[in-house]
This record gives sequence, C-alpha cells and structure tokens, in this order.
Amino acid sequence: FRGKPKADLEAIHKLLVSLSDLVIDHPEIRELDINPLLVYSEGKGATVADVRIILSAPGSEE
Repeated sequence: FRGKPKADLEAIHKLLVSLSDLVIDHPEIRELDINPLLVYSEGKGATVADVRIILSAPGSEE
C-alpha cells in the first residue's frame, strides 16, 4: 500500500519453503490452511496466527 513500509518478503519466502518441506516430508497432509498470516515490515518477519492441518486417514492412499 502507498505510504506503508515494505512487507518482509524474505519472511514470506522462508515460510513458503518451510511449508513445502513440511508437505514433502509428511505426505499424509491433505490440507493446510493458514489464516491469518501476519507479515510485518521488512526485516521484522511474519507470524502464522492460526493454522489448520487435515491429515489423510491412516491406510488411505489419498
């Protein structure tokens, strides 16, 4: 937004890479919902305020 400090894009990048690694390491994750993701100004990081993870049923091949 105009006049606002730049968002911490590096923090977003690191979060997305970490989430990708998590999903690769845990194929039982069927859904992952982050809401909200709080992103602070450049260099200040980001915070996942709430997350919901849905797993596949044991033994299922989803």
